[in-house]
Amino acid sequence: MLSTNSSGSQTQITMGGTTIYFSYKTPIAIDWQGKMYVHQNDWSVTTGKHLNNIDGGSKEAKSNRLNDCQFSEILQLAKVG
Repeated sequence: MLSTNSSGSQTQITMGGTTIYFSYKTPIAIDWQGKMYVHQNDWSVTTGKHLNNIDGGSKEAKSNRLNDCQFSEILQLAKVG
């Protein structure tokens, strides 16, 4: 099953038990196998707001965000990147 939820520049797509979150057309987070993986903010203020909406934006949440290489690896493992 595929479901989408879009609000302006933020979109999420759910396929089976995996949800991918996008800022514009860029994947920025994935909920996969019961764990949330969030990319660090390498983009704009708007994307930063999207990231904070996803993980709460606390100091701890931000310290757990993944760099581009780490996040790309998770997308590959989930077979969505």
